Amino acid sequence: MFAGAFFSFEEGMQVTVSHDYRTRTASVRLHPLPEWRTRVLEPIPVPGSLRGASDLVKHLPEREDFEVRPGERSRALRLVQALASEAERREYKVSKTRGRRKNQWGFFDRNEEDPGHFKLVIGTDEFKLGVHQLTEKREHVASKSELARAGRGYAVPKWDVVPTERLAIKILALGSGFWGSSWEDRPERPLEVVLAQVLQELELRHQAAVERRAQEELDQIERKRQWEIAREKAVQALTDSHRAELLTGQVAKWREVAAIREYAAELEAKALSDPDESRSASALEWVEWARGYADRADPLLRPIRVPAAPELTHAALQPFMGSCARTAGVRAQEMRRSSNGATPDFEPRPNRESDVDTVVACSPIDSDSSVEIHAMPTAIERQLPERLPLKYRLRLGLRVEDLQD
Repeated sequence: MFAGAFFSFEEGMQVTVSHDYRTRTASVRLHPLPEWRTRVLEPIPVPGSLRGASDLVKHLPEREDFEVRPGERSRALRLVQALASEAERREYKVSKTRGRRKNQWGFFDRNEEDPGHFKLVIGTDEFKLGVHQLTEKREHVASKSELARAGRGYAVPKWDVVPTERLAIKILALGSGFWGSSWEDRPERPLEVVLAQVLQELELRHQAAVERRAQEELDQIERKRQWEIAREKAVQALTDSHRAELLTGQVAKWREVAAIREYAAELEAKALSDPDESRSASALEWVEWARGYADRADPLLRPIRVPAAPELTHAALQPFMGSCARTAGVRAQEMRRSSNGATPDFEPRPNRESDVDTVVACSPIDSDSSVEIHAMPTAIERQLPERLPLKYRLRLGLRVEDLQD
């Protein structure tokens, strides 16, 4: 942020920029620094020797992935010992990780995840850390043999990557943090000065993860409550739709029966006036069957009772669940993960109050809406756009989020 180059503000304040990609807008805000940035940290003492070092530190030099030159190895081990001792003093768990091994060509497998050199557990959160030696590029000086090979068309490297005396400590975790994920030696600030900041970073991430899990639990409870409300309304809407369909069918059959009886009366009058006895007898037989059919089909001549409730299957309820129908699969996955005790990866985003996660509400279909029974397929298509072909969804002007659901 280059705000200081254009205007000055009080000490202890910071400028943050937040943006909303949906509305393509950005906002700039001046507000006080968070408390964790102004906190005075007690420095962590670094031992002058490795006498009495822990088993973790003793076994680090034996690992192939601990690539620190002998000249800087003692200092790297003393930094690890300082972090481990302070973590154990704060009642955190510290243990070694599984080391990586090089293949037959002397390289590590690119597809293998870096396990770090040791891990630190705070509560239920595990953080992997590694200590590395920084490198730099230096111009390659070609040897006589390389120059000879270059004359035959072989390429000569332009740069050499050589280790320096500087070390770095890295937290091996996805996502951003508070202070950051890596610290390295600087001329004005060696690693010994920032060890307290490394532990503070882990504690801040742990606290943010605890708060995040608590908020996720509350959000899950809220989503479940909203889903139950939506399902209750969907059950009522499905019952009303089912019974209304039966009712309209009964009304249609009652009108049909009335028309049949009226027609039978006219047909009987015509048959009785027919002088031809054979035709009259045949017509009267037809009238008798028509009246019998009308009596058998008349809904008013059957026992009158409330129709049984429809079967409450998942497919039957979906058209009446509103937006809850679209997020049911996501909630089901969350419930399964919660029942298995799994928690999602933590990706803290400090100082971004505008990006606070909100509860994804699901709204059921309003029972007071003007959607009629015969128009239900159209209503279902509007409320469940993922069922429509892509070209129709584009014509409806649906958002990209809807198309990617």
